[in-house]
Amino acid sequence: MVALGSGALVWALVWNWASRQQGARATRALIAPISPAKDAARTTASVHTTQSGGLVADEWEESAARTPALVAEVLRRAPQEATAEERALVWDFLRNATQWSAEGEALWLLGADEALTWLRGATQASDEVEEGLIELVQRASIPTALRDFALQHLGIWAEEHAAGRGVLQTLQTLVTAEGSTPVAGHALQALCRSGFAAAEVLWIRKAALQLATNPTAHPQSKVAAIEAAGHCGFEEIEPPARELLTHSQTVTERVTALQVLGWVGSRGTLEWLEQHPPFSEALSAAAQKQALRTLHDRWEVGATQ
Repeated sequence: MVALGSGALVWALVWNWASRQQGARATRALIAPISPAKDAARTTASVHTTQSGGLVADEWEESAARTPALVAEVLRRAPQEATAEERALVWDFLRNATQWSAEGEALWLLGADEALTWLRGATQASDEVEEGLIELVQRASIPTALRDFALQHLGIWAEEHAAGRGVLQTLQTLVTAEGSTPVAGHALQALCRSGFAAAEVLWIRKAALQLATNPTAHPQSKVAAIEAAGHCGFEEIEPPARELLTHSQTVTERVTALQVLGWVGSRGTLEWLEQHPPFSEALSAAAQKQALRTLHDRWEVGATQ
């Protein structure tokens, strides 16, 4: 059996944007970078949708500020009711990202996330949505952050729908060919949460361990691989997770390592963590306590305070 989880930590920390931007928040639409130049009301505003996926009226003005007028008008509609021509406007907005201003990156990424979320709601055109997302993640010419957003939306799509084999092949190719970028790790996470996970467990196990221990892999991909392997219950990921905790530089790395050690840790790891000095930072301290509780429960040696 493959033990899969929601992976909220890493899904929420989209490419570590949350640690670098103010006002970010997690929804089923991805965390989007917020422009600090905007006033507080605008930077903390969330993107709400109707049940059918369209923007509600009080978000119309904000959406129009993030996307071209014609695209904003389309996004106001329920995606299930949109025509092929209207969807084409949204796809063109994303494909032409190279024309966007670097100065307004945080703002147009918000618009891109809205557009991708909206397109995922166009379930009447599922083949088009899959093919469009695959095209975006394969486009090396678009901004890396947008490509990464598209990849994670593709992962959500593969988690929620019976995705085609083209999605599987795309994710596997990204895992093996993009190790020097954060894309490989996010592709692996998407694959772990997809409907392909059970059938591809052996491939996932091998790829996760290779990526996690690859000295030339991008640090974010290595962390993502460790998290993904932990979610799948691969006990072989315990040594890389311990090494990550020992050499962690960020809260994200520490919390991820502690989560994984709680999931797959041995009795030896339990004893090692019990001797580990407590972390002073709040999130790390909470993750440390939770890992110890989980390990104590697994090995039935009593409960922690």
